[in-house]
Amino acid sequence: MKNNTIFTWAAGAALLVLAVLFFCNDLGKFPILQWDEARYVNNSVEILMNGHWLDFRMDGQIDTWNFKPPLVLWLQVWSMKLWGATEWGVRFPTVLAGIGIVFLLFWFSVRVLQSPRIGLLTGLFFLASSGFIGPHMGRTADLDAVQTFFTTLYSLLFIRYLLDGRNPLTTFAILGLLVVLSFLCKGMPGLLLLPYLFIISLLHGNYKKVLFNKYVYLFAAVAIVLCAGYYVVRDLQYPGYWELVKKIRVQPLFR
Repeated sequence: MKNNTIFTWAAGAALLVLAVLFFCNDLGKFPILQWDEARYVNNSVEILMNGHWLDFRMDGQIDTWNFKPPLVLWLQVWSMKLWGATEWGVRFPTVLAGIGIVFLLFWFSVRVLQSPRIGLLTGLFFLASSGFIGPHMGRTADLDAVQTFFTTLYSLLFIRYLLDGRNPLTTFAILGLLVVLSFLCKGMPGLLLLPYLFIISLLHGNYKKVLFNKYVYLFAAVAIVLCAGYYVVRDLQYPGYWELVKKIRVQPLFR
């Protein structure tokens, strides 16, 4: 038991050091990249300078390109208040999300799967993923990394609930909150894992813990109201917003 505890702490510490090195190395030295990152950074700087927290702007004018929800941009603004309006400052939320995902994978393996070795291997495989550790994802001021943190967290919590079935009220209240936060990062992509989680429950044979649980429907309804409410508020604040969202969503090649 003592040896296993030592290994767990050593593996966790090693993963943390590697995650910090992978995500932070030269983070502030390469310039803001064109297209997505530059657009989001401009929106965040406009919020920082002018306080337009909902109607994102470019050069003082309403931005008719970025109609995604605002959570990541808000995090970038708060980060710039802390670190300054620098490459490091605007990318810091992405770094925290990446390190957080490594922690979640290790935590799930240790606490749920009871295997720190699986946690170590899973963390290493994740850190070796060039699709995440690179531009447009884990080292730039894009929206994807923070959203991935929330989708990973709500997925792992859901799977943990399937395995132990404890505290459904608390579990689904937290899951509902995480789903809303994931949605507020980038919109509908934050909800894409939900059907697959239900399929997992069917394959695992524990669908009754989900299908016949009243808290699922209660907090799902709350999450739907909150997500839809965001679009209502934006459309009231900027008439025509919803029509532009629909137009953009049916023209993905131009995004």
